[in-house]
Amino acid sequence: MSNPQEVIQKAKSNLKNWESKYPTKPGWMREWQALLDKDINEVIAVLENVDEHSIFLRSSSPFAGLISPQQRWTILREQRKS
Repeated sequence: MSNPQEVIQKAKSNLKNWESKYPTKPGWMREWQALLDKDINEVIAVLENVDEHSIFLRSSSPFAGLISPQQRWTILREQRKS
């Protein structure tokens, strides 16, 4: 997936699927739902920021499964090098 809107739609779909698991919608789920309706730059900021709240949100990221484990490890290796 290279189209940012496709990625956002997949994340929204993941959240929708999680609603059956979390019917009371925990705070992190509501935050992601609201964030995914905002400008893509705000989403990117949460994905890149190292502040405590961004780290907390990423611990329940709706972007799970968008890339293969191999792609994820490649990204992490490259990130550590820089």
